[in-house]
Amino acid sequence: MSYNAIYNRIYRVEPTVGIAELDKESGAELPNIGLATCTEIADDGVTPVEVSIYDARNYTYTFGYPVLMAGNHDFRISATEDYYYNGVQTGRCDSVPLRGGQVQIYDDLSALQRDTICELSTHRGETIISVDVQNTAYDVQGTNALRHIDVTLRHEGKNIDGESLRAFVMGAR
Repeated sequence: MSYNAIYNRIYRVEPTVGIAELDKESGAELPNIGLATCTEIADDGVTPVEVSIYDARNYTYTFGYPVLMAGNHDFRISATEDYYYNGVQTGRCDSVPLRGGQVQIYDDLSALQRDTICELSTHRGETIISVDVQNTAYDVQGTNALRHIDVTLRHEGKNIDGESLRAFVMGAR
């Protein structure tokens, strides 16, 4: 058997951070964040109408962003190293969970806008956070009404900006 020195290397990619909402009852990851549909009253003031907010076929949101109801939501923050076959970003991928590290989370969805530091589990590279989503002020409109969660990964001495969640908040007053 021959040995080829050019293949004697370890390849690493920069980790990525993802946010997923969890189902309240089962704890399973939801296919989308926030509402998939909501029921509103038609112009006649009587007839209920189902409004689609998330298009599962095209992975798009009707308003460009998810819509969350005010109340408690659980989110999984996960960090992985994603290795794509032959470097093709749309192809097959092996996602390897990080072993440890920290995430710094800036939470603008709850009343207490705050930074929180959470440890990632050493075997799954994730943490679960509960967020008490609060209503938005009446006077904010359009994209100014977006609330957010920003995540930064601290791993091996580096700070890596992760996925940010931007969402509209809907609730009764």
